[in-house]
Amino acid sequence: MDRIGCTPERAMRRSACIRTEPSWRALAASLRDRQAFRCVYVVGAVDTGKTTLCRYLRRVLSRYGPVAYLSADPGQSTVGPPATVGLSLCAKRHHTRWLRFLGVTSPARCTPRMLNAVRELARLARRRGARWLLVDSCGFAIGKKGRAYQRRMIARLRPHEVVAIQRKDELEPLLRNLSEARRARLHRLTVARYVAVRNRVMRRRYREERFRAYFRSAHEVVLRVNRLRGVPLDAEEVSKRHSNDRLAALVDRQGNARILVLLLGPGPTPNTVRCLAPRFRPRGPMSLVCGCLRLDRAGHEIHTETSAATTRNG
Repeated sequence: MDRIGCTPERAMRRSACIRTEPSWRALAASLRDRQAFRCVYVVGAVDTGKTTLCRYLRRVLSRYGPVAYLSADPGQSTVGPPATVGLSLCAKRHHTRWLRFLGVTSPARCTPRMLNAVRELARLARRRGARWLLVDSCGFAIGKKGRAYQRRMIARLRPHEVVAIQRKDELEPLLRNLSEARRARLHRLTVARYVAVRNRVMRRRYREERFRAYFRSAHEVVLRVNRLRGVPLDAEEVSKRHSNDRLAALVDRQGNARILVLLLGPGPTPNTVRCLAPRFRPRGPMSLVCGCLRLDRAGHEIHTETSAATTRNG
């Protein structure tokens, strides 16, 4: 596997110590009896236990067939580093991962790319023989904008099952439309009593820890860059268009993010760029996709911008 595969979904593997609810066991039994491919979309506000539920469902269902898990929260990703969405397929004790690089940690800032990435990964899971696909959505589900985002995500995925975890009836405005459309079978669950609440500072620290762990063994390398959107560029143009410490990714022809890098500036020769990258082995032609996020060496976010660019790595 590539370097990103070395960032394991450790939270997903700690399933042996999950505290379950009776409603979770009933849900798992209901899904287990389904014979055809099932896409299960788990929706809820922040700190409602969506990821823990997905861990439990994956542990139970993996006894009966291949299970795919799609982490659709670029800010709190459990498959790859932040600023990515990832798919993990567990089949016959083998784990395979695919990542899509978004370059931001807020899905609201890249909704079209987010929708396309999730749909591509969902289709990939089905092609690879998954019997169940568990989609762990982000917590952007409350309020007018949150409901609109979730409606677009559900419309794009067309899940067979929608599992809603809510406090009181906070998701009912969203679920009411789904019930009327009758596009998916709804499962309403309450938030477990033991779910931990994390504030914004704690979530930011989680991202910083993930970035620090990812770049801990990184070293400086020089990449050859031939084109930017079809326009030849030199070292000065790289310096102007890509400010220092911008997060980027090397992406293969299938759109898989092979490795994340931090751009440091122009290289020693024309058409080269310096970057901080973990050790990896290039496999075929790849593109350098630049995100909107800037980080320092400690993993702290410097600031964000609204544009992104793609270059071709020769």
